[in-house]
Amino acid sequence: MVVINEPYSAIKKELKKRLPNNNDNKARIKEFKGKYDGRTIMFSGGQTCMSLNSTQHGLISHEVFHAVEFLFRRIYIPLTLESGEAYAYFISYIVNEIYKHLDVVKA
Repeated sequence: MVVINEPYSAIKKELKKRLPNNNDNKARIKEFKGKYDGRTIMFSGGQTCMSLNSTQHGLISHEVFHAVEFLFRRIYIPLTLESGEAYAYFISYIVNEIYKHLDVVKA
């Protein structure tokens, strides 16, 4: 899930509706607090929520890296010289999917 320019209170409310009600998810939902330009959290079932307070290219790339890192760690693919290309391709794919849904000029 990618959320842009939404307050954490609205994100938490939506996540509580969508995610299984377990202690791990409850704790991770609480991580949407403080003041960040971007925040990416993976939940117990592998669902991932990315919150962005801007559509700056660097911020989107930064948060997408976290999402890919979480997923690949979950499936036991650490970032190494051998796996770097897989990370790069998946980052590219997610960034392109985000930009498909934004009203901005695609780079």
